Amino acid sequence: MMGTVRISEPVRPSANPRSPSPMRLPQVVALFAVIGLLAVGLAWLVNLDPPGASPVGPAAPVALDPATSSGESLSIEAPTQPVAGEGEPVAGERSPVAAGGATELDGEAGAGESPDLTGRVVGSFGQPVSGARVFAAPAGLVAAIDILGDDSPWGFRRSSTESGPDGRFELSVVGRGGQVQLAVRAAGFAPLRIQRSGTRPPPFELGDLVLEPSVFLSGHVLDSVGRGVADAELHVASAEGAGVVIIMQGSTGTLVGTTDSGGGFQLDELGAGRYAIDVRHPDYPSARFEGVTEAPGEVRGGIVVTLEPGAAISGRVLGILPGEHEAYVVHAGAVGSGGIAFGLGASPQAGHLASIEPDGSFLMRGLHAEREVELKILESESVAPFGRACSDTVVAAGGDSGVVLELEHGLALAFRVVEAGSETALTDFDVEVGAPWPEAVRDADGKRLSHHPGGTFRHTGLELQSGIDSVTVRVRSELHLPWEQTVPLPEGWEIELGTIRLVPAPLIRVLVVDAETGGAVSGARVTLTAGGQAEGGEGLFGGAGAFFNGRETRRGRTDDGGRVALAAVSDGPCLLKATHKSYADHPGEDVGPQTGGAEHVLRLSRGGRVEILVVEADGQPREGARVRHRGPSSARAAPGTGGDGMRTCDEDGRVVYRKLTVGVHRFRLAADGRGGVGGFMGNATIMIGEPAGGDDEEGWEEVTVIDGATLELTLVSEPRGTLAGRVTEDGRPLSGARVSLAPAAQGDADPHQQALALLGGGGPHTKTDPAGRYELEEITVGDYLLLVSHPTRTMVSEFEVQVAAAAGRFDVDLDLAVIEGRVSDGEGNPLAGARVEVIRSTPSGGEARGRTRVLSMSSSGRQMTIGAGEGDATATTDPQGRYRLRGVASGLELEVKASIAGRQSARSEPLNLAADETRSRVDLVLPGAGSIRLSVVDAGGRPASFCMTEATFAGEEELEVADVSQFIQAGGSAVLGGLRPGPWEGTARSIGFGNPGAQAPPESEPRRVEVREGEVAEVEVRLP
Repeated sequence: MMGTVRISEPVRPSANPRSPSPMRLPQVVALFAVIGLLAVGLAWLVNLDPPGASPVGPAAPVALDPATSSGESLSIEAPTQPVAGEGEPVAGERSPVAAGGATELDGEAGAGESPDLTGRVVGSFGQPVSGARVFAAPAGLVAAIDILGDDSPWGFRRSSTESGPDGRFELSVVGRGGQVQLAVRAAGFAPLRIQRSGTRPPPFELGDLVLEPSVFLSGHVLDSVGRGVADAELHVASAEGAGVVIIMQGSTGTLVGTTDSGGGFQLDELGAGRYAIDVRHPDYPSARFEGVTEAPGEVRGGIVVTLEPGAAISGRVLGILPGEHEAYVVHAGAVGSGGIAFGLGASPQAGHLASIEPDGSFLMRGLHAEREVELKILESESVAPFGRACSDTVVAAGGDSGVVLELEHGLALAFRVVEAGSETALTDFDVEVGAPWPEAVRDADGKRLSHHPGGTFRHTGLELQSGIDSVTVRVRSELHLPWEQTVPLPEGWEIELGTIRLVPAPLIRVLVVDAETGGAVSGARVTLTAGGQAEGGEGLFGGAGAFFNGRETRRGRTDDGGRVALAAVSDGPCLLKATHKSYADHPGEDVGPQTGGAEHVLRLSRGGRVEILVVEADGQPREGARVRHRGPSSARAAPGTGGDGMRTCDEDGRVVYRKLTVGVHRFRLAADGRGGVGGFMGNATIMIGEPAGGDDEEGWEEVTVIDGATLELTLVSEPRGTLAGRVTEDGRPLSGARVSLAPAAQGDADPHQQALALLGGGGPHTKTDPAGRYELEEITVGDYLLLVSHPTRTMVSEFEVQVAAAAGRFDVDLDLAVIEGRVSDGEGNPLAGARVEVIRSTPSGGEARGRTRVLSMSSSGRQMTIGAGEGDATATTDPQGRYRLRGVASGLELEVKASIAGRQSARSEPLNLAADETRSRVDLVLPGAGSIRLSVVDAGGRPASFCMTEATFAGEEELEVADVSQFIQAGGSAVLGGLRPGPWEGTARSIGFGNPGAQAPPESEPRRVEVREGEVAEVEVRLP
């Protein structure tokens, strides 16, 4: 990419410039550091443009191809409002709807209004589909919008309708404008989920949404003596999709059927490929059946699922007040994992719920006999993700009775606030309480409790998650320095802090003036942040600012004289900034608390302007090119945001950045096809955007912005080409294969890019049509790996390709190599339900590729896993212990690995298959194993929370024995299973969420324990 710069004469700003609408950063609750990373990417990704950035000229409609291939996205945007006197749009502002104009999709269409979207649902032969359920929602956090209710735990809103006899439908998108996602479901057809992008006035005609025929599964669910089980629910346990996979404890997947009175079922809303169906009934332990279908419309009958006899746990909940038993439920999850499911889909043991009777008794049914589970109390309205646990965890086994759980009614906190020195009671202050992240105390209407007569704060029932041993209390007053203290959590959860004395805060007096004229600037927004510029730090969230770095901040607006006074937020240095709609942002300066009347003068300049033209190599303007920007004071952008700002060029290849701070700015074209990452969870999808590159990344063009001047920068796009072809398997077209491109060599990637790549971020991708054809357009010239995967194939196939500045073709014929065998125990008995996978061997004996698991953790008792959904697939053994891995790679050194709960895993000898070879009798024996129950306590002897446990084999062994680890959110206990008998060492370490380079979190001394087959060894470690 090349750039040229031209500087124009200084221009005077408009006399009455229109201000951009204020940007609003959606509230993100920092439940966990890793979840926060995803949330930051989302919050910055959706409709968040930098100040002063906008396309040049009014947006022109873009004609969209109505094809329905997945991966496309639809963006219906409103026109921007021109600035008076300039004829340019202002970022963030929307104009009224005009004839032929577009409007923001915000709310449902009322009587007489036009719908936002229209289209037709048809089958694969073009026949209209009547009664199809069509769903639409703004693109963002949740993508599997067809399997969620209208009031989802993620706070999104969707609209839905049904197609008429002619297959046509009309509907409006509920919520803010932006990218739109759609989903379609109909009996007898596979579900369809798509996104589209472009700019077009509503109503937007989507054209035909084509549904492929469903595969049809039928069979019976029986009990252990062969009787049909009525009213058993069948849930899809997995979903196809690359990227981040987050699976909440208790996620059940999509309900696709219920058994009839004789236990029979028929499923007719499934796509071709791999399937995993969980069978659930309150009286029986859950079961799963899996398989592979090869083509749409395939019929597979005679499936028999036998449910084991169910055991029960009975007990009593103490502390239930009269009439409140319906507000809580008892939850049972797997010991040590809380029912966590690695990879795609929810575990069959994701959890059971039991109601509580008025006398406090409960009966938990449908459990495995003698298998241990973790019991806890949850709020009945908070069973969804992030619900609050209201008791400590109790371990019990199926068949136990007399189990006692004690309800925790929340924290009781009392104190009085006075002003230090005068001892005058302060009546207006805010309180935040919690651990590890304090949250504001609110009233029944959700408003902050800010007025406290007599300065007395007394509150009961403050929600805290179970398992914590201390709590942080913060008190804030507008005219005083903030107060914060972390106090141990006593038994009974009652804290009396006595008198809190707030120190009067020195006033920071600020005058904001025009840098050129010296005149006062009224209405400027002034921000005072604790710590100063040197203490900003990137931390986990990079350039996301004080909001995510947790630093104290006060804000105010200047009066008609340009003045504002803000109380200091600390007794040390603070960072002072100012912004105004008509000026460039002030870069900020450090100030110290002032006790006198001195004023800090902030001078705002009108700033400079950069007009960017993006052209092709032949000089033609490039419409739709994305331009990235970094300002002079830019820290690293929040992961997933693509930089300080990403703007898209208009039809003339132009974009303008206005009111830029004087100094060096960097611009570059965003890489083609480096899309976001995303994936399915049990009942939702998480997606984040393009990774942000470092300042040392190639391709940045620097310009020095001058106050009042306009700079013109031309960016020349790298040559791009098209890659098309056909994917076949043994000469037959392979429909529905995912074809994607990845860089041939990653090099020394930026850490944030590496993290997002680990979570499944990918390049351009598409799916093959029924004839096996694919086409990838607008690809930057270079060397790539072409990755081909299909639900019926076990492994991802890789091919080296080169994209040239022309139309290229690359056909792929996949051979059909197969590995099959049997998994048994040490006595030759088959092991049903064992997980079997293929590992690409490396010289060191490690695993070269596979599904990635990043971390598991929970929020208030809701456990989850974060991992990557892209990678080689797995198989599960049938009742005879047999497995079949179809579509493995030939010509590579591979190993087969099998694992199952309660036994050691095993790996085969290295294999190297020829094309189309079937390698049989690759049998594996899984020896018996033991477990360690690792109890972790803090320095005070209390159960620890937020720590990682690990078991390391301490004996002598020819082959390396892998470590086993487990995260503890609360409760101080984890069970590490599948361990080889012999000596092991158990350790634990706290999980730290500070900035990189911070002091390492405390780690326990290792404790040695002897593991015996079939037994659970007990060991306790203490954190320093």
